[in-house]
Amino acid sequence: MNKNIEQIFNTLDSPKSLFDYSCNQFNESNLWIVKDNNGNCGFLIENANDSDKLGEYKNLDKKKFNEFQSKKNILKNVLMIIHNENVVPEVFSESLNVYFEKNIKVNYTVNDVKKALDEVEAITKKIKNKLNEIIGVWGEFIVLRTLLENAKSDKIKSEIINGWESPDGRTLIDFNLVSLLTHIEVKTTTLNTRIHHISSTNQLLSKPNWNGYLASICIKQNTGVSCNDLRLQILNLINENQKVIFNQRVLIRGKHLCNDSKYIFEINKTKEIRYYRFINVPIPEIKNNTVNVKWDAILEEIDFLNKKSFFKSVNL
Repeated sequence: MNKNIEQIFNTLDSPKSLFDYSCNQFNESNLWIVKDNNGNCGFLIENANDSDKLGEYKNLDKKKFNEFQSKKNILKNVLMIIHNENVVPEVFSESLNVYFEKNIKVNYTVNDVKKALDEVEAITKKIKNKLNEIIGVWGEFIVLRTLLENAKSDKIKSEIINGWESPDGRTLIDFNLVSLLTHIEVKTTTLNTRIHHISSTNQLLSKPNWNGYLASICIKQNTGVSCNDLRLQILNLINENQKVIFNQRVLIRGKHLCNDSKYIFEINKTKEIRYYRFINVPIPEIKNNTVNVKWDAILEEIDFLNKKSFFKSVNL
């Protein structure tokens, strides 16, 4: 009995060389399942005419080979598609299996490849989820760096570091500054309009006698600095004891996100950072027996504090 794509992928060894691939044939066809040295999943077809007609996919790599050496023979005119680190290999192989099990052929074409990738489009868009997480960390690092740069003492710096996330895990509000009685929730967007997603009413809820602010940041991609650049800048602003706490918080926030060097951003020069009081952020009408409310808030026409007035207000 022929193995399906998932089974083939799971039995492939990870090659030792960066430029090597292990592969096995699917259903005695010209379709082969591939694994690279990172354990990523892919597939290739031989005799791939018109491979240039296949579009680009943000989290998939397209490779072409005039000749490709498998264990037993040489494959000619090969088109290979393999995902990068933004996709889970098991999910990708399972998705491919669903498509190709319904479309059994002996000879697959570039058009078949396109149809398969269109079918698993939800998987190929997964990069956007990770990118959104990186954007979120980048915004938090900007606020964290700004707070540290404006702190009047080492004691306040320690409180700022302690107030980001929590030793017990992720917090609903990004910064909880105890002696300043201040909450800060950071929202960052690549849009030109201050539209921010609020995942819970609790993100805008202050403790009694505390002040709550939503920091709104508009950024541009592909110029500027990375999360890792900001992380290193923050380390240069704090002492050794504070570094220990900060590095612990980095692990809680997600080391792979905080250390990311691939994506770079800068603050939109026409959009300064604005600070909105929680009580001024619009919320939807919530009726009885309604839970898990999420919404997008437009903040362009709402009263705000600029950087100078914000720091004066919190008495940093």
